[in-house]
Amino acid sequence: MEPTELIPMGSGLLRQAQSAAHSDRTPAEQLNYWARLGMNVDREVANLPHVLAAVTGRRQFADLDHGERALAHAVIDAQIAAGVAQSQFG
Repeated sequence: MEPTELIPMGSGLLRQAQSAAHSDRTPAEQLNYWARLGMNVDREVANLPHVLAAVTGRRQFADLDHGERALAHAVIDAQIAAGVAQSQFG
């Protein structure tokens, strides 16, 4: 069994994990699944400099194939979500 560590997170993320958890996953398992998925996406992006170049505006999205564009959009979505999570509104 892996060691357990408490990590603060927004209540919205926990609610999403509760509603997205499949019948075979608890909310904690769903969060771990998302974390592993994110790590794999991050690793793939690091291995694809041209995808990173498109994400940072140094290359045209038109130069990417369909899968690379999907990966680039996933990275951008994750960056937006992270920025929103750190923002305070109101």
